[in-house]
Order: sequence, then C-alpha cells, then structure tokens
Amino acid sequence: EFTQELRLNQVADRYNWVVGLYYLREILTQDQNYGLLLDFDRFFGPGAGDGIASRQFADNRQVTDAYAAFGQGEYSLTDTLKAVLGGRFTHERRTFRFRSAIQYQDGGIDSFAPLTQITDATNGLKNSAFSWRAGLNYTPRPRLLFYGTVTTGFKGGDFNGGFLSPDPAQAVIQQQPVLPEKVTTYEVGMKSEFFDRRVTFNVAAFYNDYRNLQLFALVPSPLGPLNVAANARKARTYGADVDLTVRPVRNLTLSAQVGLLDTKLTQFLLVADPSVPDYSGNQLAFSPKFSTFLQGQYTIPLADRQNLDIQLSATHKSRQFLDSSNDPYTTQAGYWTADARVALTIEKLELAGFVRNIGDTYYASAAFNSISPFGYVQPVYAPPRTYGVEARINF
Repeated sequence: EFTQELRLNQVADRYNWVVGLYYLREILTQDQNYGLLLDFDRFFGPGAGDGIASRQFADNRQVTDAYAAFGQGEYSLTDTLKAVLGGRFTHERRTFRFRSAIQYQDGGIDSFAPLTQITDATNGLKNSAFSWRAGLNYTPRPRLLFYGTVTTGFKGGDFNGGFLSPDPAQAVIQQQPVLPEKVTTYEVGMKSEFFDRRVTFNVAAFYNDYRNLQLFALVPSPLGPLNVAANARKARTYGADVDLTVRPVRNLTLSAQVGLLDTKLTQFLLVADPSVPDYSGNQLAFSPKFSTFLQGQYTIPLADRQNLDIQLSATHKSRQFLDSSNDPYTTQAGYWTADARVALTIEKLELAGFVRNIGDTYYASAAFNSISPFGYVQPVYAPPRTYGVEARINF
C-alpha cells in the first residue's frame, strides 16, 4: 500500500480553510487453499470419500488506484456561531483477478483426480462520487459546544475475495462486484466541560440513511454456506452516544460510554440468488441495541517522571445477530467482559502487565449455520482469559 496526501491551509481571525489532494495505490493478494473431508475413509471405509473429499486451490489479486480532491472551510457568523462547509471528489479504479480449481478424491485416501478449473476471470470497475458536509457550531460560552451536521459519504464498489463455490454458476454470482455504497448522515450533539475540566460530558444523536449498503449474505452450496458480497438497496440506522468522564480527586479518572442503536435493512433482496430469502426488515449484523464501556484509572506518582497506573475496564454488548439473516442459530446473547492493566512508567519506558477477559466470558465473534448439509453450527469464539506483559519506549 502507498498513500500520499498534500494539504494547504490558512487560519485567520474569523475563518479557516484547508484544501488537499490524496492518492492511494493498494495491491491485495490472497492464497486460499483448503481441504474438506480428507479423512472420510478413516471413518467409513476405503474409498468412501471418493467424489466427496476434496481440495480447493484459489488465489486472487486486487489492485486499487484512488484519487481525491477535498476542501473544508469554517467561518464565524457571530462570536458564538460558526458555519462549516466541505466537499470531496473521489475517483476509484479497481481490477480483480480470481482463479480457483478443485480436485476430488479418486481411488482412496490421499489419491485425487486431476484438477478441475472452476474460474479464471479478470474484472474491473470504476467509480466516482462527490460527497459534502455542512454544519453549524454554536458556542454560547467557553467549553460548551452545540452542533448539527449533515454529511454524505461514499464507499467504492468492491469484489468478494472469499472462497468460491465449486458450482461454476454460484461462483459467477460470487464474482459479481457490489455497487458503491452511499450514506447521508444527520447528527446533532453537545460537547462540554464543567468544574474546571473535572467533568467532561458529550452526547450525540444520529440518523444514517444508506443506499446500496455493502454487506455479506450467506448462500447455500455443496460445501455449506458461502459468503456473497451484496448490496442492501436501502438501510437505516439511528441512535445516540453518551460519553461522561469525571475526575473526582487528583490522579483518579472515571469514564463511561453508552451507545443506543437501532438498525434495519429496509430493502434487501439478493436477486442474484433466488434461494436466499428476502431479508428486508431484518437488523444489521453486529449491531447490538445497547452497549457500554466503563473504565477507571488511578495514577500513583512514585518519583520524578515515574508513575504507576492502575486501570480497570468493563464492556457490555446486548444481544446481536451475527449475519444478515437474523438466524437464531447465529445469534449472540448479551455479555460482559472485563480487563485490567498495571503499568510502570520510568521516563520514556513503560512496562505493563495485563489480563483481558478476566471472567473468561464465552462468546462468539462470528458464526455460520452449516446445519445444511453438515448438521452443525460453526461459531468462531473470541479469545478466552488472556495474560500478558508488554514494554514500550515513547520517543
């Protein structure tokens, strides 16, 4: 990956502005090989895996060139009211090559028929878009800000780099690029500090209106469910974020963050594969309705430029779906996790010990319903209780 950004800006009494140019070149390569049911004969007898056990070989290469020109300005309408206006033009060009082949067991375990080519294709796409931001900032007194913004966003079209189905017809569906994603975001909020900066309180409410939201849908295949990159024609999210930080006594900092979120796939029908149900009305994956983060940190001064920091934190997420189907078999119930960290700082050196997931909470970060055809659900569990030490040098 290579990126370069150039900026020019000016700051004056009543206004400031910045303009710039941006370039990105990114090359992604993947080599995805796997075997399926290679020990089938060991359980069901010699030759039982013929035509069933298989090895698939797949590799792809994606090259992205992205260009952008952007600018933003702020102008003080009065001593307390400021207007913000910005824009960005983006152009992206992507090429994608995917090759895959499969060979099935033939003649007993560890013997395979010749490779059968599934796909060898090169696709390309180009996308351009203009996005903008407009807002007002109101500061009735120092350290108190009320704001409102309307922002549009753009995410370029993309390709699915995951495993391909051994069924050539399904593989063609998986290779279709997704359309660019666009969003309009409305947000109002407040940022404040009180009592000589001992209390920081921020709150925001937002509404996001998506067009062609990029996500993954599971489609059936002989290998079990496979991910297909797709677009939800319409989707929306709204919610609120609250952030409170209190410093009740010297060296002690307590903070709490709360998030409320409601999501909906307003219109999502995977027309490329009629075997996938209409998911319109479902919630977005990985979108708990309630989440919170709590943290306490106490610093003990030991000597000149030497401190001992003790930190405890806890995180909670309510029930969430792990895919767009809202399948009850791939749903994660609400859970809490807690972490601890103790760090000794000696000038530029920091030595620390930590424990993550103190309670050894058992929860899935992803899951796949493979009941058809294999009769099981495949969860991907998050790390259990983990201990560690780390050292840092701050220059």
